[in-house]
Amino acid sequence: MPLLVPTAPNPIDWANVPYELRAKYEHLVSAVVKSSEDAAELIKFFGGADVCPSKGILLLIPDTPAVYVWTDGLVPASEFQDLAVTTWVRTTERLSENGGELFDFDSLREQHGMMRRTDRPAAFSEALMARVKQHQANPVSDPGRDPMRDSYPRKTTSNYTRRRR
Repeated sequence: MPLLVPTAPNPIDWANVPYELRAKYEHLVSAVVKSSEDAAELIKFFGGADVCPSKGILLLIPDTPAVYVWTDGLVPASEFQDLAVTTWVRTTERLSENGGELFDFDSLREQHGMMRRTDRPAAFSEALMARVKQHQANPVSDPGRDPMRDSYPRKTTSNYTRRRR
């Protein structure tokens, strides 16, 4: 009969983790991954590839928001390691490709037919000037709008003007 010796889980290294993250995730996390080396050694941290941790892991990739990977206790440590390494590599590649940003919003805007972020202020001021010129040319058929007056219903259309019998 084999001898079963209970072992304590590895202590989580909370050094250099912001207090807000520690307070939020301390009771939900079984490992904190702060580098690609930590991600590659998750199996060793958990004590084997077939160990299923009951709590998730927290990925702290520099210049990105923290990523919490949840588990229900059925995912083996080998899957956690694969997920952590893949997420780390993809995120760092995205950061290097997009100049420190996770997403290249300018290319997404162009892909969907929208204008670039740098062109928006000029286009907005041009639209306002065109609206002013249109109003100045047609003051009667294009009356000015009072935002405070037009946002509320007029008394003549409400129930307040009806007489009660």
